[in-house]
Amino acid sequence: MGVGQERTQRVRKKSGVIATLLVILAGLAAVDGMIPSARGNQRSRAATFPADFEANESPNSPVKYSARTAFYSLFISNEEADVVLHGEKMPSNELTRGQLIVVKAYASLVRMRFVGSNPPTGITPLNSSDSSHPPYTAVAYRGIYPGTDVLLRAQQRKIAFQLNLSSGADPENIVLELSGITGIKLDKAGNAIISVGHASFMLQNPAVRIQATANRQLTSGAYRVERGNRLRFIVPAANSANSETMGD
Repeated sequence: MGVGQERTQRVRKKSGVIATLLVILAGLAAVDGMIPSARGNQRSRAATFPADFEANESPNSPVKYSARTAFYSLFISNEEADVVLHGEKMPSNELTRGQLIVVKAYASLVRMRFVGSNPPTGITPLNSSDSSHPPYTAVAYRGIYPGTDVLLRAQQRKIAFQLNLSSGADPENIVLELSGITGIKLDKAGNAIISVGHASFMLQNPAVRIQATANRQLTSGAYRVERGNRLRFIVPAANSANSETMGD
């Protein structure tokens, strides 16, 4: 093989390698450009649907069920429902692409207990059709007050309560106490915004179902903020027609 032919082959090999690298880089750039959109879609979908509850198989743990979202974890036990808020502290200086950074993770614990309640007669997981088979989208505290079941649902930055009231229920004294928080305020829609330092989450305006009435549609309840970081549940009259879309 002549010198000219060897040079030609070397040039062709180099050109092939460069072309391959350009294709790879172009592909990586295209994928990198797609990642934010894909993540945005995932977050959008995640914000639409409630988180699933999972049973805790450990016999020695007081936690019966748990649900996890991107912002908090919810742990259900007989005595309380614990909310663990997840957070990160990013560096305050301007960041550049490819720069190595240190992110500090932290968690805040909020304990929610119903004041003067009974130990529940049972803790039942439910799915959206009120059936006790997975996937579980709600957990019900049965008989936590006489004639009263309380359902909880987890959905990203908010937690939803539903009261199911049967005969013998006294809705005047359903009070939730929260510890580990820095404040409670109600927004214009009646949702309770729970502050934990700079973080916050929402307790959605409660739904109420009065089982003893002919019209068993869900109605909208309300909260009243009281001293000691307490929320009193306000139950509408039995003939209220403000229906909700929240299912059992």
